[in-house]
Amino acid sequence: MFFVLATGVVNLIEIHLNLFSFYFKMRENAISVIKSLNITRQKKLEAIGYSIS
Repeated sequence: MFFVLATGVVNLIEIHLNLFSFYFKMRENAISVIKSLNITRQKKLEAIGYSIS
């Protein structure tokens, strides 16, 4: 009985670790995408500023 409980707990912990690693990967991807979008937006704004001035 205890062995079954222990394996169940270990499985739960592994599932949670997988979810956490997946979440952090998704967050890193989202952050890098947002950063690249900001960089392209800044370049566009600079180009617009140069054309205006």
